[in-house]
Amino acid sequence: GTTELDEGKITILDAAFRGSSSTTSTGVHGLRTINIGAGVNIASIGKQAFTYQILLRNINIDPTASIAVIGESAFENCLQLTSFTVPATVTSIATKAFAGCESLTSIQFATEGATELEIADFAFMNCTRIATITLPDHLGEFRSTAFEGCDSIKEIKVSATNKHYINDENGILYKKEENSTALTEL
Repeated sequence: GTTELDEGKITILDAAFRGSSSTTSTGVHGLRTINIGAGVNIASIGKQAFTYQILLRNINIDPTASIAVIGESAFENCLQLTSFTVPATVTSIATKAFAGCESLTSIQFATEGATELEIADFAFMNCTRIATITLPDHLGEFRSTAFEGCDSIKEIKVSATNKHYINDENGILYKKEENSTALTEL
């Protein structure tokens, strides 16, 4: 099935399209694609909104659509989701937002007109196929446990123009200390 969202400002409520780890229990099953159309303004994708949509493969977001918050466990255990582009309007990716998305290989961050972004603890926990991640310039807060259990990650890169984070010549990620030249290894 496909869910299409078009026009206007909306909030996707907690557990609105929540699936289930069991096909015999209650929940919405069979969602394969989400299309977020032009002009859609999503204030929040709620807690567990699409959790356990085990057949979900595609989330297509029109470049003119906006999402402010991706809530806790919003896409947790969407086992067939392979890629996701975080819209530039997202200000927060909450705890476990994409945890357990074991087919996820690509996370991209749109940057044009971006607002400061926070990535919470365990946001991408156990996304075991991610090999490289490039954090955007507009990343303001990032928890070192965001990629916990992502055993295939070989490199976490950050743009040289990021105000809050830096990579050294060996690729090690550091947080820049405010009003100081000190760095804290993550």
